Amino acid sequence: MHVRRSLTRWGAPLALLLALASAPARATEDDAPIGTFQLSGKEGARALAGRVTIRPAGASDGGALALEGPLGSRGAVALQGARDGAGWTFTPPPAGDTGGIAGALLLGAEAAAPAAPAYTLRLAPGKTAGRFTGEVVDADGRTRMKLDLVRRKRALIAHAVGYGASHDNTFLVYGRQIRTYYRALGHEVDMVPAERWDAVLEPLRAAREAGAPYTRVALIGHGGWDGPIFGGQISPWWGQARWGELVAALRAGTAPEARVLVSACHAAGSDRYERARGDVRGFRSWVDEVGRATGRVVAGPAGITSTTLALRQARALEGAGTVAQETRVASGEGVRVTRGSVAAAKLIPWDQVDAEKAAALAALAAAGAP
Repeated sequence: MHVRRSLTRWGAPLALLLALASAPARATEDDAPIGTFQLSGKEGARALAGRVTIRPAGASDGGALALEGPLGSRGAVALQGARDGAGWTFTPPPAGDTGGIAGALLLGAEAAAPAAPAYTLRLAPGKTAGRFTGEVVDADGRTRMKLDLVRRKRALIAHAVGYGASHDNTFLVYGRQIRTYYRALGHEVDMVPAERWDAVLEPLRAAREAGAPYTRVALIGHGGWDGPIFGGQISPWWGQARWGELVAALRAGTAPEARVLVSACHAAGSDRYERARGDVRGFRSWVDEVGRATGRVVAGPAGITSTTLALRQARALEGAGTVAQETRVASGEGVRVTRGSVAAAKLIPWDQVDAEKAAALAALAAAGAP
């Protein structure tokens, strides 16, 4: 069903937030190998295969990680890990840990030193985002296994509800189209109805703790200059009290290589025609703010739009075809503006974006614009 375009602040129904692929992970706070991974490799002449999960070890763990799953001849393992330089090191928990009182039962005896780990698993970032390489080294320093871990693809699609059957069904139908498309690309898809922002934030928060961050996020519903509308809006200019909450949830619940697509009317600000008319709202882009704050790649349309364009936008952001209208693609490095191919659009660094915006607003002020 087609929902007609509108010039209201809400705009037409197309709110689609998708986490867009960024460059391979750098040594930053959120580049840890958290997720469910397909494991392959070699143990001598033996080929290895399986699935392992790496999740945070606790709420206040200081970056500690827990790895669980099959590891060749060692069977199912449960390892403890932490960052080690540019990579991560995992070891089995100390055997017979007695809380530091080992050896104290003999009068005058020194406490026994903890036994050295029987083996160590070391991981390092691979050549592409979402991939890690590793090796298992025994106590004598000999390499016993060579490993390759590839993060499994997961997508979250949230479609707005609470607007009446006509609009709600439209959001659902186009959400299902994107779900079918993502599944064809190999993503496991969670699809949730969202009457409030909490329906979006809660699965994002849970994803990291479960070791299952999303690599795509799509939000479908009404939108405006302050972003998608799920019982309200959250932006640096509106609903500011929850802005930090939104940024934290997106950073926690998505992998560094995630693609975040926003497809909502005016989610990327006004288009070039609206800006030419002197509306200062045209220099407020929710897409820009989210991409800059989270470090994820975030994309969405400028100006009014229609939910009927959602699938085309999603495909274009995967490199299949062109966008349906002026679209901004923001990241931690800057923004690309395109009316065609995303890959062909030039990256504009943030300092240049800021300078151009300041100059345009100064010109409007000098001209007496409201």
